[in-house]
Formats: sequence, structure tokens, C-alpha cells
Amino acid sequence: MAEYERINGNACAVNTVYNLSVNPMVIQVRKWGGTPVDLRNETIIDGVVEQIVKEANPLAFYVPNTSSGNIHVIMDPTIIASDLQNRIRLLGANSYSGTAGIYANTYVGPNGKDISNTYVYDAVSFIVT
Repeated sequence: MAEYERINGNACAVNTVYNLSVNPMVIQVRKWGGTPVDLRNETIIDGVVEQIVKEANPLAFYVPNTSSGNIHVIMDPTIIASDLQNRIRLLGANSYSGTAGIYANTYVGPNGKDISNTYVYDAVSFIVT
């Protein structure tokens, strides 16, 4: 039987995120000035976490028990980080941004949190435990 050298397949390098059918991202919830929003008290009904999750509609998400303001999400591969960032910044905005997509005076959830300087990044790593 003849042997053939395989020339097609998946290159599987270490320290690399492969988003074959999903798009892992991190949402860094920040108020004006870049200070993280502590999300531990925002997991209430209509709180910041629920408002962002309803807007993003992730396949899965995780909110760490820290003051980091981060929400780790697994998104559909068609979702682009910059688009999602703009959509989140629109939550609770009182007017359209005049400064590069940052919305001043946002008011989100029953606690009235400002999330106007939130950033969304494509994940460069993830850990499942």
C-alpha cells in the first residue's frame, strides 16, 4: 500500500486561541475615566450584567468574583469586538457620542452605573476549569 504525505490539516500551536466556530471575548466594563465597574453588586435583575448580556446575547458568559469589571463571553463568530463595544456603550446613553464612540453620562440598571468607557477585546487566551 502506498503512503502519502499529509499536506492539509489543522496547525495546532501552543499559546494560541483558535476560534473555529465561536468568538471568545472579554468585556471590560469601565466608567468614564477608565475605572472598572465592580460587577459583584450588578448581578441583580436589570443590573449592568443582565443589560450587557441581553445586548450581547452570548453563547456562554462568566463574571469573575472580583472588582475587575470583566465579563468573559463566548460569542457567535459573526460578532465583531468593536461593534459589540459600541452597542454596549449605547446602553443608557443620553445622546450620540461626539468623541470616538464614548458616550458620556450613561445610566444603566437600578444602581445607575456609568459604563461609557467599556472596551471589548478578542480573547488571546482562555482557561476552563
